Amino acid sequence: MAAEALEHGILPTELHTLPNENLIEIASFLGIPDLRILSKVNRRLCYFVQDYFQRYRYNAPIWAIPNEILLEVVQYLDLQKDLSRLAQSSRKFYPVITDYVSQHNVRHNKSSLLNYAAKRDLRAMTRRILRVGGDLETRLTMSWTASDTGQTPLVTAARHGHLEIIKILLEAGASQFVDGDRIPLAVAMLAGHEAAALLLSRQVHMSVTPFGKSRVTVLQIASKAKMPRLVKHYLTNRDSQPQRRLDENHVRNLSNALVRVLSVRFSNEELLKRKLDNDAYKIVWMLLQRGANPDIR
Repeated sequence: MAAEALEHGILPTELHTLPNENLIEIASFLGIPDLRILSKVNRRLCYFVQDYFQRYRYNAPIWAIPNEILLEVVQYLDLQKDLSRLAQSSRKFYPVITDYVSQHNVRHNKSSLLNYAAKRDLRAMTRRILRVGGDLETRLTMSWTASDTGQTPLVTAARHGHLEIIKILLEAGASQFVDGDRIPLAVAMLAGHEAAALLLSRQVHMSVTPFGKSRVTVLQIASKAKMPRLVKHYLTNRDSQPQRRLDENHVRNLSNALVRVLSVRFSNEELLKRKLDNDAYKIVWMLLQRGANPDIR
């Protein structure tokens, strides 16, 4: 049949020679992936597809509605996932909806999303909530685990070791104390996040600084957690102070720290059989250099 058509001088119509009216008709039946493939055929079809997207796909009426109307629509969406999907459907929608969600959370839910953002290392969300007046000291009321209740965003970030979130919260003025205790620092140490503990220790200038009402000091906890950089920080700050003499309290603190780091790794029966790991060795060496005595309790 094609041969007969050629014999009669009737040439088959090529796709790229079709008028725009016909191309629009064809494009209306194609999905976005197919249209993108079509745009790669030649330059004319590339320009056509770009113009088609702008006129008929990306510029649909819903994307052009005013922000005031969009906010009216958003108020009827109760589920977080619905708000999230609508926000992600358009670059224009995203900042409008996320700002609305942040403001609503601050006003009506005690800035609870700040703890959510701190747990998941969502830096943009953290900044956005703080920008609209989020409460830095909000407490977690619906806990993820039994030990989470009452956490502030800084405690949450410290528990998960999210350094950038910790920096954002500290720069915004978050308190390092919860009910009078340095809970964020303690949580970071116990969770094994040495970098976070170092960041939270910038204002701790005394190795004998206690945790709350207990007699356990920051140096002792850092030693037990086998955090050599943190131990060095506390000891260096101590050495840089005007009074460097080895007073009784300091020696006792060093000695208790030494006992704690040794007790983590060894039992009494295996003390001579086991080998210190690298971090523990560094800590023991630093403590002994500064006058620690394992016989003092």
